[in-house]
Amino acid sequence: RQVAAKSAPKKVMANALRELNQELVPTGEQYSVIYADPPWDHLSESDTAYPLMSTKEICEMRTEEMAEEDAVLFIWTTAGRLFDALEVIEAWGFEFKTSMVWDKEQAGTGVYFRVQHEFLLLATRGKPPAVPNTCCPSSIHREMRTEHSVKPKAFYSMIEGMYPGLDKLELFARDAQQGWAVWGNQAKQPVEAEAPMNLVKVPAAKVVAKARKAANDGKVPVAAC
Repeated sequence: RQVAAKSAPKKVMANALRELNQELVPTGEQYSVIYADPPWDHLSESDTAYPLMSTKEICEMRTEEMAEEDAVLFIWTTAGRLFDALEVIEAWGFEFKTSMVWDKEQAGTGVYFRVQHEFLLLATRGKPPAVPNTCCPSSIHREMRTEHSVKPKAFYSMIEGMYPGLDKLELFARDAQQGWAVWGNQAKQPVEAEAPMNLVKVPAAKVVAKARKAANDGKVPVAAC
């Protein structure tokens, strides 16, 4: 009884948080670069304080309809959800190509190993433009972790340097990024009432120049772009 009494509030919280999930409804716009940080359900909502999704739910998102025929997908995953991420990549109409590692510089918790890294997988469809040699990043980025699940801002600049001038969409966004369309429960930007989802395009203003300057300053894991 004590266990049931303690578990009940967590279940109520989980149900309440999952009710915040909204469907990704294509608007007709398509993007050449998609950046996603899915809320994998390997933890519980009581631990994350945000709604989670099963692999099946993530696979069923209509992401493919929002991608150009020639497009690149960047998707975050953990070691425990590596094969799930590959399943999502295929479901979204992309083909896995390679990966890079974010070294968080400090070990966390774990069952077999104390986890200190996450994977950023890269997948493509069609024939997206090649990455300029001067903007090809290292496969390892080292930066101290901050809040739970928050990824370093450096990865935005990295992607902008790799694929300048292409329309970009971030799924499961936390904040608006200049020059990007963003969608997510936690995205902090005004949303028009008639919009079917939190999909907002932030006007671009010297995005590529900013990315190159950051790279030259050594603030992002790319060569001088």
